[in-house]
Amino acid sequence: MKKGFTLVELSPKTSPLLGGIEGGAGNNAQNEHFLTSPQPSPHRRGSKKGFTLVELSIVLVIIGLLIGGILVGQSMIRSAEINGVVKQLGQYEIAISNFKEKYNVLPGSNIKFDRSALGWTGGVSTQDEKIENYMDMAYVWPDLSVGVNLKNNKGASFSPICFWLGVASSVDLQSHFPRFKIRQYNGAYKPMLYAAGSSRNYFAYGVINLSAGWGGQPEYNPLIPVDAMAIDKKIDDGVPASGDVVASTWATAVTENCRAGANYNTDGSQFACHMTFYFGTINSAIK
Repeated sequence: MKKGFTLVELSPKTSPLLGGIEGGAGNNAQNEHFLTSPQPSPHRRGSKKGFTLVELSIVLVIIGLLIGGILVGQSMIRSAEINGVVKQLGQYEIAISNFKEKYNVLPGSNIKFDRSALGWTGGVSTQDEKIENYMDMAYVWPDLSVGVNLKNNKGASFSPICFWLGVASSVDLQSHFPRFKIRQYNGAYKPMLYAAGSSRNYFAYGVINLSAGWGGQPEYNPLIPVDAMAIDKKIDDGVPASGDVVASTWATAVTENCRAGANYNTDGSQFACHMTFYFGTINSAIK
């Protein structure tokens, strides 16, 4: 018997693929599905929809508006803080003037007020129009509380503190000195002194050395140059080395200077400015 292949004619009756009888009912359904299943259109392959240029433009516009709003908001906050500093200085100048008119002496040099709180009565100056020593400076703000009802930021009266011998870091200085609500070194609020110069009294906006006493210089500078310049322009000429508002760098822990030649170092970002406001010119010069 010869072995080999036999060719058989395929017909619908005999071919399972063509749905013949021999394919069975089940196979016939499967074959029908195989032959009639729709194939994916070449136009649908890789046709994932992306953003159009119009949609991207709208998104970019929204992002720009959000960033612009944030920058404008920050600018408004900074402007409000600068105006707040100037307003406070004006209020303190008025309080000192009212005290002088009422008692005929400056606060701090009014020896008629109690000076026993610090446990030392020596060094208190005679009644005059100058703040002559640390004891005078320590009593300026308490005298204003007693004499013209000036309150500290807590709404209470100022109390004296012997800052020239050193102050513990745990002491809350706003109970003893005014403070400004403005961005400052280390995120803290720093005190302001009312002190004496060679010929004029002034507000010294610096920082008391909390560990080794004050000694006439701040431990570090509280303001960055752009903020110092903004305050200066509100009251004076906007130049750090002239006029009734001056600024300089007193601390040694900075690598930048408050000044760049005769002007403020507006490119500087460090807290490099200590400021002096000469008394008697603030309210008349506020812009």
